[in-house]
Amino acid sequence: MREAGFFDEDRPWNHNRHRNADIETYLPAIEAIIRRGGWVVRLGDPTMTRLPVMKGVIDYALSEVRADWMDVYLIAAARFYLGMASGPSSTAVAFGVPTLGTNWFPLGPCPYCRGDIFLPKLIRLRNDGRLLSIAEALAPPLFAAMEPAFFDRQGLDVVDNTPEDIADATLEMLDVLDARAIYSAEDERRQSAFRVAADPMNVGLAPRVARDFLARHPELIEGC
Repeated sequence: MREAGFFDEDRPWNHNRHRNADIETYLPAIEAIIRRGGWVVRLGDPTMTRLPVMKGVIDYALSEVRADWMDVYLIAAARFYLGMASGPSSTAVAFGVPTLGTNWFPLGPCPYCRGDIFLPKLIRLRNDGRLLSIAEALAPPLFAAMEPAFFDRQGLDVVDNTPEDIADATLEMLDVLDARAIYSAEDERRQSAFRVAADPMNVGLAPRVARDFLARHPELIEGC
């Protein structure tokens, strides 16, 4: 989970904070993986927030045995990669590892592959609290924007995924990998509507938006 330390983004002159997330919001997802018999290996660097000691969790980011080749191996050997829009996610793509992209930002680019699932960050109007539809969030000048000062000038807040959003999407990914995922006709209608609204360049979107997240946020496809 991307944090501020690696690129000194916690300094006054660096404000790339919307690409980051709070690792504590991932604890329910970690627990869900462990309950399903999995192990979690957290990648990163020593500036990251330490995870609580948990059975089935290896906080490799703070380990003395970190190595560049091990970073690549751990991603390549994973059953699936749970992460954000940062460099390591491209390694998962290179090795064909299914990706659960969470707190995905900036909006516009998304995970690349069929079988991937993702959760975009939401954008909220500061004056009335309304969440933008995905079509509004991807219209100029917002497409691929990520500078906090820009969002401040536009009167917009960027909203992180909730622990519930992340945990539900994790369970969905596990069900997909176990061939147990069930999607209703309404789920598929929402997916189709999102794919149309979230594809202003008409390139074709391969991944799915997390099922429960999309059901929880009908405003994303309002009018579609």
